[in-house]
Amino acid sequence: VTLPTDSDNVFVVLAARDLNPNLFIIARAESNTTESRLIRAGANRVVCPQVIGALRVSSLITRPHVVDFVDVAARGIELEINEFNVTNDSHLVGKSLRDTGLRQKTDAIVVAIRRADNETIFNPQADAVVQANDTLILIGKLNLAQRLANL
Repeated sequence: VTLPTDSDNVFVVLAARDLNPNLFIIARAESNTTESRLIRAGANRVVCPQVIGALRVSSLITRPHVVDFVDVAARGIELEINEFNVTNDSHLVGKSLRDTGLRQKTDAIVVAIRRADNETIFNPQADAVVQANDTLILIGKLNLAQRLANL
């Protein structure tokens, strides 16, 4: 939902949530004070461009090389950051990251595991066990999505 005013966005989120309780809704907030209203109205995520801009400026001042690295990865020039959702019937379930062979098969690094209960394990160890409904966050060379699709 990206209408020009916060009040319009709140109204559309309320209407959309009423029409479909399972809909994943992302809403834009002009003011960061509207974020809580949009969440209460039913938005799953809220994006406030002013906050994003301020965070980016701050990051460019304090961590310019990190910003450059993320920008390169986001543009897909050299690297790709992607996620892989582990289904119940995946051959990865119950295996340690070491035993999955993900690094060899995808030429990517697992930088985080997001568990079904929303726990996030950053920089997981090689003996971390993959569970059903995990989301693996990976960084790798270009076309990572294609290599993940072949798992």
